[in-house]
Amino acid sequence: MRGFSLVELMVTVGLFSLLCLAVFPNILRFAENGNLRAATRDITTDIATMKETAMNRGADCQITFNTGANSFTLTTPDGTNTVKTPTAFSQDIVITGANFFGGGPTMTFRPRGTATNGTITLQNSRGSLATITVNITGRTYAEYTLQ
Repeated sequence: MRGFSLVELMVTVGLFSLLCLAVFPNILRFAENGNLRAATRDITTDIATMKETAMNRGADCQITFNTGANSFTLTTPDGTNTVKTPTAFSQDIVITGANFFGGGPTMTFRPRGTATNGTITLQNSRGSLATITVNITGRTYAEYTLQ
């Protein structure tokens, strides 16, 4: 006889189903934490862009974080305001904190390339955290505490 019996086929399908059930939560966690990382990268890119804009135009640029509205506003020297939100990556990502030198939610970029130092904190529904630290030179560092 050649081929598989019905019992062998059912056992194989059953084992495959159990394996899929065991792996699914890990895939979901990986995707949710990936969205947090993507939102963090987007904010760090905006920080670098605003620093560059301030240097190129020879005038101050600002990013103001609004934790209540879960958004941030990019303000260029010509007065253009662009409002962004981390929920573009996933609805569960929130800005839980933004604190810069002087205690405010606004970071300012100077024409010489310096910036207001401080931190921005993001969190997703799993409880994973991303902390973006900006130093006085405008350089950003992201640290993650993933759940």
